[in-house]
Amino acid sequence: MNMKILVLVAVLCLVVSTHAERHSKTDMGDSPMIQERKCLPPGKPCYGATQKIPCCGVCSHNNCT
Repeated sequence: MNMKILVLVAVLCLVVSTHAERHSKTDMGDSPMIQERKCLPPGKPCYGATQKIPCCGVCSHNNCT
């Protein structure tokens, strides 16, 4: 009887950990806290606030600085 309980607990732990790992991998791509922030390096052309990817620094005279 005790062996059946131990096996049941071990199987449940395995199922729960596999389920949690699967969800943590899918959440990682969706989380804005984990995603790397993309920005344009200095010297690249920029167009102010209407561009999709901002400058890493400041957009000055249509160039990132």
